Amino acid sequence: MRKQAKTDRFAPFLSKYSNLMVTNKIIKFSIFCISIICIYQQYSINKYFDNQIVIIQPPNLKGEASVGRSFADDEYLKAMSSYVGLMFLNVGAGNARYQFSEILKLVLPSQYSVMKKKLKAKADLLERYSSISYAAFIVKNKAMIIEKDKVTFFASRKKIIGSDISQPVIYKVVIDYKIINGTFFIVDIKEVENA
Repeated sequence: MRKQAKTDRFAPFLSKYSNLMVTNKIIKFSIFCISIICIYQQYSINKYFDNQIVIIQPPNLKGEASVGRSFADDEYLKAMSSYVGLMFLNVGAGNARYQFSEILKLVLPSQYSVMKKKLKAKADLLERYSSISYAAFIVKNKAMIIEKDKVTFFASRKKIIGSDISQPVIYKVVIDYKIINGTFFIVDIKEVENA
């Protein structure tokens, strides 16, 4: 009798049909919980990516700069622009291809073929006239102008032919850029003489 009473108390839990219903409800509840957690994680990850700030030190930056997913502070833009601009302007037959290949690493993929043709033509010209080289430096008394997706600065460049050094000429250098996922990409580089 005592054994029968124990079995009767556990009878609802021992039924195959009832256990199957409970198992299905537990599985459905687990799937619902996992779905909610996945949705929350996806929302959180996107929120963190948008607010993420990375500290980067470009080659010629003396301090620190902040770069986010789609923005960069002025110090970073000045450092990257002067770095790229001086690599573009300080060239000779011996270093043109190397420096231009370094610039191509920073070019936006959709603009890569256009910039490659432009830089290759400039390198070919320098190699054809191998006694010509250029030395440039940024003009400090003219401010670097930072706009959305464009940095403009002025550089003084001397043309060196053998042992003759010409008078410096002021160039206006315009670098079109984009910040995509925290990476500085060059869209175009323009130089205007006697600016």
